[in-house]
Amino acid sequence: MKTFAWTPDRIVAALALVFAVIAPELLSSYWISALLTQSLFLGIVAASLIFLSAYGGMLSLAQVSVYGIAGFVLGNATTNGNTKGLNLGWNPWWGVLLGVAVAVGAGLLFGALASRSVGIYFLMITLTYSVIANLSFGQVTDVSGFGGISGI
Repeated sequence: MKTFAWTPDRIVAALALVFAVIAPELLSSYWISALLTQSLFLGIVAASLIFLSAYGGMLSLAQVSVYGIAGFVLGNATTNGNTKGLNLGWNPWWGVLLGVAVAVGAGLLFGALASRSVGIYFLMITLTYSVIANLSFGQVTDVSGFGGISGI
């Protein structure tokens, strides 16, 4: 039977977990909403890229496009007012569910189209997906335009 050992990476992970639990009591709302939450989201995106490249052996350039698709869907579903986008005014939790569902669908579509490619070809296909997502959300002003969605 293996015993549990406190390695440096486990110590850092435990300290990060403790900090995440007590941060709302110690820090202002600016630190929580503007810095820590965004760092968490971008950390999840970076971890998915590391997981894909380390364990799958694939270097993808479309990770952030799927993240952006989810963000734009959430923004369009939850905003209400005089902003760019659809301004549907939904409950934020329904917007999160819709954003995740659309991002999963886009990821499945991207993956199905790129599943047989390897090496530089996989890299170029995923670069194409990122460019398509960028130009689609940038040029279709009904959903955002290059200025993005404000007032979220």
